Amino acid sequence: MIPFRDIVDTFAESPTDDVMCTLIERVQQNNPTDEDLAHLTVRLAESGETLTGLGTTPTADIPSTGGPSSLSTILCPLYLRALGFVVPKLGVPGRPAGGIDVLAQVPEYKIDFTAAEVKKLLLKSGYVHFIASHTFTPLDATLFSFRKRSKRVSIPELAIASLIAKKKAASVSLIGLDVRVAPHGNFGSSFSTAASYAKRFCRIASLLGYQSLCFLSDARIPYQPFIGRGESLLAVFQIITEQADPWLRSHDDVCYGMVNRLALLNHKGGRIERPSTNTIYSVFKDNLEIQGSSFEQFEEYARNIEREHNRNLTAERNGFLHVDLESLRTLIVRVQGLTASSEAPFTDPCGVILKANSGTYVHKGDILAAIRCVDAFADEMLTRVAAALPIMNEPIPDLHFREVHHG
Repeated sequence: MIPFRDIVDTFAESPTDDVMCTLIERVQQNNPTDEDLAHLTVRLAESGETLTGLGTTPTADIPSTGGPSSLSTILCPLYLRALGFVVPKLGVPGRPAGGIDVLAQVPEYKIDFTAAEVKKLLLKSGYVHFIASHTFTPLDATLFSFRKRSKRVSIPELAIASLIAKKKAASVSLIGLDVRVAPHGNFGSSFSTAASYAKRFCRIASLLGYQSLCFLSDARIPYQPFIGRGESLLAVFQIITEQADPWLRSHDDVCYGMVNRLALLNHKGGRIERPSTNTIYSVFKDNLEIQGSSFEQFEEYARNIEREHNRNLTAERNGFLHVDLESLRTLIVRVQGLTASSEAPFTDPCGVILKANSGTYVHKGDILAAIRCVDAFADEMLTRVAAALPIMNEPIPDLHFREVHHG
């Protein structure tokens, strides 16, 4: 049998479909060792540019395993920067709303940079949000594209290598991971399975010299009510202007909680004070400006999104609301895909603002959600959002949150 690392090296030199198929099959059939996955991680990271010379200030980031409704990839960098970390936020588009594709909706916000440009901006402001492309981890992008084409995306071992590779390319030394546990999650559908892969993530990060900590949460239901790219911007606007409702504030607290726990790994003692809303506002405003936009443009976009939620969905009977988040995700991703093009890859044609969470008891006539959609897909959106918000006779089961680390 050909050694796994030899397959990895062949892939790095010649990433053909046949070689990538062999690599994926070996991962699925013969579980590689932590050392093997660390080797794959390094080859992915070193396939493009890497950031160096960022100074002595600790670098940190909290990526996620993917899944709708969380704002962690937008809010956590703001808190990390406010606590004094340098944040080289190298990200990939989410489904339906990741940090990089959400911020790309802000007029004139630039997301694609050379390594030299990223370094210059980081030394100036300490936080840059940029996209993985031909410049950074291109081999990882090639492999992920093949996995999507061959319908083999949910492979936790490859997700681990991909996540750490981007942090290595960006020279992040302190790594948190927001593990969203759900049937559509990349670390498995159960907490026990996800915890096992989270521990493996931490072990491989440790092998490569990084401190890490994983946070597991139940992603079967919404973390907060704003679902969509523009809706995520509206949520951030409400948080940093102190207009958030208790549900949204609670999610903001969880995002800061992850940052606080990660920061403690690098803390020398004493209390870590939570940054004020004014401080987070200043960090975000500075980031908008150094990446080519402005707070005024961001605010205008967010307010326009709010005005465009002109269709309400109401409950047809009394009972407990169940939010089928996977169905909402599939619907929004579908409409985004139908309106995207090579010139505009991150379109923003639709979104949903939930007015009640899963498990809430609602009465006939209560508003369940406000819907935004371009006219061409409005009828489909209304019908399918209604199907994704059934009213049941029983509430949902208990939810979970868990912290996982190496050792």
